[in-house]
Amino acid sequence: MMYILSLLMTLMISYTSGNYLSVIDETTLTAMGGIKVTMMISDADDLITVTLSGPSSKYYSIGIGSCVMENTWALVIPGIDAPDGSTPFEQLLGRNSAGSQLDSSFDIIQDTTSGLLRSVTFTRSISTFQTDDSITDDEYYDFTTNDESLTVMWAYGTQPTFSNHGSDQRDCTTLSFAKTLQQSDDDETAQSFTNHILQLFSVDGSYLSGHSTGSLIFVFILLSAVMIYAVYRHCIKGTKGKKLFSNDNNNMDEMQTLINLHDETERYTAI
Repeated sequence: MMYILSLLMTLMISYTSGNYLSVIDETTLTAMGGIKVTMMISDADDLITVTLSGPSSKYYSIGIGSCVMENTWALVIPGIDAPDGSTPFEQLLGRNSAGSQLDSSFDIIQDTTSGLLRSVTFTRSISTFQTDDSITDDEYYDFTTNDESLTVMWAYGTQPTFSNHGSDQRDCTTLSFAKTLQQSDDDETAQSFTNHILQLFSVDGSYLSGHSTGSLIFVFILLSAVMIYAVYRHCIKGTKGKKLFSNDNNNMDEMQTLINLHDETERYTAI
């Protein structure tokens, strides 16, 4: 009995498990340009956080997912004195060209400048492509905790405005994620429910004496719902299997009828 209960509770938790946290700790992309990147992707929080730091007087940028410019999504941070404005933006790079500016999919939650260094933090929901019809995933990079590593292309210019960076002020590298399994609020609730059920059916029954009749009835109702659902799923699978077996038999009967008819036709033809 205890084994069955444990199995049922484990199945319940499995529906809400599988949330990961993928992190790239602060990494220096280039010492010469002073560009650094930090990244965090959280399934439980449905959140991507990217922090970039680099020169404040010149533009710098990173492209994600490729070492080739064409059709690569990029974050661009202009120099603070850029004549067209210093607000960071997103860009779909062209083939050895600037490409086209995109609508912002990220929010800027922090933008600080200290001397020669400018640091910007961006955040975005992982599920943005599912909730915002104006943003198409063929133009943006689809961040996910399924990735073990990330290709990052970087560049910085000689002036504040986004422009040609030159051949010596760019490069590409691969960064690895550190991944851990997260526990969301739903996971904690499921685990608490499991613990209550297992205590309820403990050998000495000590759990029963410490709770009111109403709370015990509520727990029994929840447990019954889980067991009914499990039986329902089992019956559905069994019914599908029987239907499939029945259809197979019908198909075999039809095939045999056709074979018999063919043999009969050949016999009369021979006569």
